[in-house]
Amino acid sequence: MLEKLLKSLGYSEEEIKKIKETYSLSTQRDDFLYSNYLKVHSFFVAAGYTDEQVKMMISSFPPICS
Repeated sequence: MLEKLLKSLGYSEEEIKKIKETYSLSTQRDDFLYSNYLKVHSFFVAAGYTDEQVKMMISSFPPICS
């Protein structure tokens, strides 16, 4: 679910693995991470960031989705 979403948004396999294996996220269920990812993504897009900028932020600091 989460992996499919991230792939559709242009994340590489390496970026997806990094996000899912981050210590604070590794114990979370995919549906929880999926929901939080959508909330975080929507928040930043509404604040004026582009999809690419949001992708860079989340790839650089995955715990932002927790």
